[in-house]
Amino acid sequence: MKSQQTQDNPSITEEKFVFHEDAAHGWLEVPYSIIEQLQIIDKITGYSYRHHDQVFLEEDQDMTTFTNAYLQHLSREGKDYAYLRSIMIPVYDGESSPIRNYPSYTPDHSS
Repeated sequence: MKSQQTQDNPSITEEKFVFHEDAAHGWLEVPYSIIEQLQIIDKITGYSYRHHDQVFLEEDQDMTTFTNAYLQHLSREGKDYAYLRSIMIPVYDGESSPIRNYPSYTPDHSS
């Protein structure tokens, strides 16, 4: 869900992101294109997953890497947790999320 373009890079817009979780873990669903534009493709670990053009960032490290870069891009100071909660849509995927069956994340260097 796109809301508005940012001032620094009109190709990256402020968005809402789905936060998936199952009984044991959670992942933030982010379009791969945003990860590319934030220039963090090589900072995401293999503990995250990729399915088509979406990346499912694991909650322990990769989601933090993304949210820090995203907040910096939006020129938000510090850890704006209230803002982060406002852009995340929680979805419970049941006991075991289908995300666990997606391929592990690997960056695409062909672009």
